[in-house]
Amino acid sequence: MATPAEVASRIAEWRRRDEREHPEGLYDLVMAWLDDSDDEVRFEAVLFLGHHLKQLSDGQRLLEVATADPSERIRKAACDALGGAFRNTHDRRVLTILADISRNTDEDGDVRAAALGAIRRINSQRF
Repeated sequence: MATPAEVASRIAEWRRRDEREHPEGLYDLVMAWLDDSDDEVRFEAVLFLGHHLKQLSDGQRLLEVATADPSERIRKAACDALGGAFRNTHDRRVLTILADISRNTDEDGDVRAAALGAIRRINSQRF
């Protein structure tokens, strides 16, 4: 059985490869790894989905991570991934949740800034 560090390293390798090179079933594994107990595995899973999200409906899992993951680093990465995955879509549901994150004064400043940046990308705004 692989250690969490090995799993995270493998996800990072697959993230950099073309989707056609991914082993069968990888996408479903990555979706499951969003619930892993190891922060680094969850972080790499979020980054993977930021590059390889297959359908926008899978973005719901990224929204859940952005709002509920215990790690600020992972919540920030999820906001960034949402901004890329939903770029130029003007998706109201995603925008509403990201707006809530950006206005939450109890949230970490980097996470709030990432949510605001994602809103700009989703709304086709330049920085």
